[in-house]
Amino acid sequence: MTVPAYAQLLSNVAANVTGAWVFWQGGIATFQALAAAFGGGTITLQTLGPDQATPVAVGSSTTVTANAIVEGLNLPAGVYRCTLTGATSPSGVYASLAGSLD
Repeated sequence: MTVPAYAQLLSNVAANVTGAWVFWQGGIATFQALAAAFGGGTITLQTLGPDQATPVAVGSSTTVTANAIVEGLNLPAGVYRCTLTGATSPSGVYASLAGSLD
């Protein structure tokens, strides 16, 4: 049986923000980023580095400046978050991870 997995990382934000850490169980994931207006900002999916203290970008495909869906990410179990930086007047910004547990 396949069980859907979902993590909301940003929800309707309208300013530069660092989202809360959310636990992801690992496996194949789809990263989604959507905004009514990015305002010139950048959304970055982050996880913790090997020191378990330093946030690091997951990769270039999950650092976006426009609406994006990135499929097939093989993410290890751990904590993840998104940041919105460099934006002026962003609105309706959302980001999430979706996948399934087999």
